[in-house]
Amino acid sequence: MRPFDFTRRRRAAEPPAPARSPHPIGRPTDGSGPSRLRVGAVEVMAISEDEVLDHVSSAWRLRRGGSIVTANVDIIRAATFDPALADLITRSELVVADGMPVVWAGRLAGTPLPGRVTGSSLVYSLTARAARENRSVFLLGGAPGVPEAAARALADRHPGLRVAGACSPPYGFDATAEGMRRLVGLVTAAAPDLVLVGLGFPKQERTIRALRAELPDAWYIGCGAGIPMAAGQFSRAPEPMQRIGAEWLYRLAQEPRRLARRYLRDDLLFAVVMLAGALRSRLKAGRYLRGHPLPPARSSNGDAFDMTVPARPRPTGTVTAPVRAASPDGPVPPADYVCFSAQDWWYHNQAHSDFQLMRSVAVHRRVLVVNSIGLRMPTPGNSTQVLRRIGRKLRSVAMLVRRPLRELPNFYVMSPLPLPLYGSPLARRLNAALVRAQVLAVSRALGLRRPVIMVTLPTAWDAVRPMRRRALVFNRSDLHSEFPESDGQVIATMERDLLRRSDHVIYVSNSLMDDERDLTGPRAYFLDHGVDTDHFRPRPVDRQPEDLRRIPGPRVGFFGALDDYFVDFDLLERIAVELPGVSLVLIGNANVPMGRLTRHPNVHWLGHRPYEEIPAYGSGFDVAIMPRPDIPWIRYSNPIKLKEYLALGLPVVTSDSHEIRNYADRVRIASDPDDFVAAVRTTLREGGLRPAEELRESVLDASWSSRAAQLMTLAETPPRHRA
Repeated sequence: MRPFDFTRRRRAAEPPAPARSPHPIGRPTDGSGPSRLRVGAVEVMAISEDEVLDHVSSAWRLRRGGSIVTANVDIIRAATFDPALADLITRSELVVADGMPVVWAGRLAGTPLPGRVTGSSLVYSLTARAARENRSVFLLGGAPGVPEAAARALADRHPGLRVAGACSPPYGFDATAEGMRRLVGLVTAAAPDLVLVGLGFPKQERTIRALRAELPDAWYIGCGAGIPMAAGQFSRAPEPMQRIGAEWLYRLAQEPRRLARRYLRDDLLFAVVMLAGALRSRLKAGRYLRGHPLPPARSSNGDAFDMTVPARPRPTGTVTAPVRAASPDGPVPPADYVCFSAQDWWYHNQAHSDFQLMRSVAVHRRVLVVNSIGLRMPTPGNSTQVLRRIGRKLRSVAMLVRRPLRELPNFYVMSPLPLPLYGSPLARRLNAALVRAQVLAVSRALGLRRPVIMVTLPTAWDAVRPMRRRALVFNRSDLHSEFPESDGQVIATMERDLLRRSDHVIYVSNSLMDDERDLTGPRAYFLDHGVDTDHFRPRPVDRQPEDLRRIPGPRVGFFGALDDYFVDFDLLERIAVELPGVSLVLIGNANVPMGRLTRHPNVHWLGHRPYEEIPAYGSGFDVAIMPRPDIPWIRYSNPIKLKEYLALGLPVVTSDSHEIRNYADRVRIASDPDDFVAAVRTTLREGGLRPAEELRESVLDASWSSRAAQLMTLAETPPRHRA
């Protein structure tokens, strides 16, 4: 069979597996039973853990044995490429989904599964059911002493459980017929009702096949690491990590030597292609993404999806933008867009420039936004709130591919799973291959064949380099090599490669564009930030949020990310101390503990507020502030927030930077903390440098739609045809 062809059926020469299990969950001859999701060579049953337990209980009463396969990505991958391993699984009565990627594949393919049914969980639930029904259990697998320890732990946990035996088989027992006979004889002599086999796939399934031939009335489960877990040798991941599909990371941290190759080299890529195949199956069947969560779909027995992605014609009726370049060969066809963002749609401020540009482009083009793959792995001592940030990224990855905006059906967002280890060349190559595989799989499933690729985060360069594209646009929004937590030398190398090899480099900083002119030449283009003036318009007092109105005035306010690399927290605290009669209002998520500020009675941190509500909060500020740290990362930045403040007609006090000086006639610019506090006092006393109406009018021509039109003209016009 071809790699990743997930429609393979059982070979015609092979007889079907015997129907040894009672209806309704097993393999009845009439073809009824639960829905099945065919993933490669494996049919996973849409059944819950409780249904598994009830089925085993029923089979015990009928003196019918059987086996359970907990199919995770590794098992499905191995079975897909080896028909003999697929046959081992086919002959099992119950095949359940052990792994969130399998569950996600079911959702994407339109065959929703009830949830995970893991081997480590069944170890406890099956032995609990065995104790309740006076059944005996045999534990087979693990290092010497481990199955005995697990047996004692399970007996203590489930009073009344009868332990028929426990055995740690010698290494290589399955290499000879005599070794297998001895083991089978040992288990058969104990005559258990339930056998937990923790030898790893496929050894445990081969052992189960031999045992069933001699002891057909027992039930068997290949439980992998379930026995060592029961013995307390290591623990399962916390429940939140299990829910978001990150248990494999927890296991990898516990046994990196044994699991790294399997998880990172083999299973991750296979899981990506598996999910892409499921998505393609859904789209091919005419069931389209509708935001989140994905809508459930009815399914029948034997639902299948495959990984082959044939060429597909572009959908008819595509709306084109009012920018269409001409060439001697006729009009240039519209392009699709893939944007490697510097932010994450699901937890960052959605007003960031790459999001705003792509939303406006999506009015006319098909767009896939790839959420940030990061600048480095968060590490203790170098990063703040490490566990929170890792958990946040994993929750984003669990969102898979979605259409978040109902009014923009051509706008898709995906969160690839990255390994942001950019210090090692080998790790960089591995991460690039992993991210690229995920993006290409989703792009092909959506029919994005040769897109314009826009890169905002330089760490995407390794993934983008070999990708087929119509044009490469480097969105030079910041000097990322100066980001405080990044490996500056490595990131700078990526930035230089992008500057040299991109078809177009767009800047929001004139000074940065001038500094890099030797690397870009005529490919550099200034594209200033826009602002959503319809969204950011002043709200009257009666339409401002109640929690804001309860805060006494005058209010000095800030909205946006409260990150220590964007905000000068020392300056915020100084404002709170030196202006005790002023309420300091802060809106946004924080990456540092906020206790140092909230201990002051005049500081009001309201936390995150939805993007839709931000203008109503900002309308209640008497002075809007941008207290930015004096670091290289900030000096070249051009904050979108400034235009949003001005669109609301707010008086603004800001720290100094290159681009801010272009607004010196509209905002007060402070050169140091003393000057900043003094400027806030002056603004509270005298108001802004211009009336509110003039401030708003000064940015009315800076719409995102006009910026997007400029971008499309630049990216889609062949260089020889541009004026």
